[in-house]
Parts: sequence; C-alpha cells; structure tokens
Amino acid sequence: MRIEKSSKEGPSAGMDPESLMRGLIDSEGLAGALGIRRETLSRMAGDSTRNFPPGLRIGMAVYYNLAAVRRWIAKETGASSDHEE
Repeated sequence: MRIEKSSKEGPSAGMDPESLMRGLIDSEGLAGALGIRRETLSRMAGDSTRNFPPGLRIGMAVYYNLAAVRRWIAKETGASSDHEE
C-alpha cells in the first residue's frame, strides 16, 4: 500500500522555510554573539532563577527567539529594548 503526501504539507504549502525560521538563532550563534560557551548557554536556559528565554528544540538543534533574548538582556542590564526586529 502506498501512502501519498497531501499537497498541503511541506514547503510547497506556501510556507517559506527561511521566513519560518526568521527571528530565531541557534545555540551556537547565540553563544558566539554573547561571548560564552554553548554549555554555559544551556545552563543559563535551564536555570529557572535567571528567567532566560526557553530554547526551542528542532531535531538535534536548539533555537532561541532573538527578540526574547534581546528583552532579557535589556532587563538584565537595565537598558531599553526598543531596537527589536
């Protein structure tokens, strides 16, 4: 028995994979931007007392919402987060 995919599934359903991931940054990129190791980032995300934005696991990768991370940084530093994208 052969099962065919519905035409509503996958990238052909009008969902551009690039736009779907817009606003997310992977753990490697975020750790590099913050100047910390990925292990440190993982500990920060797992520490509920820090209120760090949660990661989103997709397969083996973990992604973070960049706007949420910027708000967290602004809150932690007392700076304004008006420059969100």
